[in-house]
Amino acid sequence: MTVVRHDPVRLPYRGIMPPVLSGPTVSTQWLADHLGSDDLVLLDATVLVVPLASGAPAWISGHDRYLLDGHLPGAVFADLLHAFSAGGGHPFTRPDERAFERAAASVGVRESSAVVAYDSAGGTWATRVWWLFRSYGFESVAVLEGGLSTWLTEGRDVDTGPASPEPGSILAVPQPAEWADHGEVERVLAAGTPLRARRRTQGSAVRSAAHTSAGSRQVKFSQR
Repeated sequence: MTVVRHDPVRLPYRGIMPPVLSGPTVSTQWLADHLGSDDLVLLDATVLVVPLASGAPAWISGHDRYLLDGHLPGAVFADLLHAFSAGGGHPFTRPDERAFERAAASVGVRESSAVVAYDSAGGTWATRVWWLFRSYGFESVAVLEGGLSTWLTEGRDVDTGPASPEPGSILAVPQPAEWADHGEVERVLAAGTPLRARRRTQGSAVRSAAHTSAGSRQVKFSQR
């Protein structure tokens, strides 16, 4: 694994501290203080948006960028297009609990883990990771404020190449208040009234901090 040094600013090493998440976001300094902790799982959730010939957007994995351009030290790539999605031709569809458990285990998440997610898009994709974990009852998760761009601007180190975490294991417990199902959307449309999201206070804080609406509820479609 190659370590890429960014020398404009040399920040002091603070030592490893046990990761305890006290809110929906963490600062880059908090993360620097906790890098190397056994209970910290750092996830790069980058997805790239590219235009099709028609002008419509398409999404591709940020895995190559993660490998070649660099990622935060120790970060594991979280594949939102495949492992953390139900697939079936609908991008970013929420996986069922067994699929989510497999995805979380593949990136090393355990029941004792503190998960911090970031991306190269200012939090757009990291907040989806935050929501996915919380929608299955895993609350020890946060979004890195400013993401990769802030980390680099501050002159902090990055790695290139893959990370190989030890497999994890968690139990997914669905939290229905975190999403709207097909039936609820049909009822709202039939009544002609606005869909009022049952958002948590922390969800609003994440969206405000990351300047994104990705923490809002998702409609889960089912086959009929």
